[in-house]
Amino acid sequence: MLLVDTAASARAPIDTFVIRRPTVIAFFVPGYPKDADNDEALGDFQLYASQSSKRMQAAGIVFLTTSSSKFRVQVGGNSRFFEAKKILCGYYLIAPGIEPKVQYGVMTDDDLMDLAARTFHLVRKGQAGP
Repeated sequence: MLLVDTAASARAPIDTFVIRRPTVIAFFVPGYPKDADNDEALGDFQLYASQSSKRMQAAGIVFLTTSSSKFRVQVGGNSRFFEAKKILCGYYLIAPGIEPKVQYGVMTDDDLMDLAARTFHLVRKGQAGP
């Protein structure tokens, strides 16, 4: 499990994302303790994020990334602030009319697509509708 370097994350600027349709924000925080496990986890996270981006776009889902442990999302006239607690990476799923969902840790592109389909109530190819 990757931990946030709170001193480094406190200095980082806060990204703001305007949400107009189903969106996944993949977040990871640089400046974590350097060791083989953290390097491997971050490498896996970046690989799966890259693979997920294309698949999400094809499904009509916006896929964004940030290298910050905190950010703001704006949906319509409402604004929300998110700050990760101790965990270095994860995914923030949000869409107009749907409560945000946060999933911490590294997920494969298949697992992330399944989570997005459930969160955004999408029908995946080969699955029956609701």
